Amino acid sequence: SRPREFWRLDYWEDDLRRRRRFVRNPLGSTHPEATLKAAGEHAPGEDILVKGKQSIKSQALGNQNSESEILLEGDDDIMSFIEEREVENLTGPVALSTPAQLVAPSVVVKGTLSITLSELYFEVDEEDPSFKKIDPKV
Repeated sequence: SRPREFWRLDYWEDDLRRRRRFVRNPLGSTHPEATLKAAGEHAPGEDILVKGKQSIKSQALGNQNSESEILLEGDDDIMSFIEEREVENLTGPVALSTPAQLVAPSVVVKGTLSITLSELYFEVDEEDPSFKKIDPKV
């Protein structure tokens, strides 16, 4: 539904001499997309592009049988639906999960920071007494 976001580790120094931070990477891509682009630039043959697209589809489908692949090969709407449904299988499990605090202007919220292969997200601990004291308008 929403476009995939890519992040890169940026070498940057703030006032406290902290050096690394994650910043959005607008030029990011998945490895299959990057190799498909490179193949198209070096060998503009239509055959290579078709094979590359089929390999991306086969990765998205995982272990489905060949009959369903034949049925889905021409239908992009069904293919996009399956890719969205199977995205959790491709991203894998949570790589790192740790207690953390989200700091924003006038509020600090305790919760859990979780990192997967494709996402970085923060989940608020709604049972924490300090969270219950926060004004709902914030």
